[in-house]
Amino acid sequence: MCKILLKEPTVVQLFEKSCEILGYDLLRLCLEGPVEELNMTQNCQPAVVVGSLAALQSYYAKDNKVNFPAKKEKKII
Repeated sequence: MCKILLKEPTVVQLFEKSCEILGYDLLRLCLEGPVEELNMTQNCQPAVVVGSLAALQSYYAKDNKVNFPAKKEKKII
């Protein structure tokens, strides 16, 4: 999980910061397991959040921009 994103230095920094905050090495757990420990709620939820932020950070680092569709105004009748 997240191995391919580690090419981006800011992603590595994100996981380092998560280690400081959580008090354990989330990246090691994501990469090496054991999967039973990763699947525990107290580990899985931070992994999903940090993994999602890592994917977004990797996307932004490549100068990509998120294009949201124009907001449609609702007509009040």
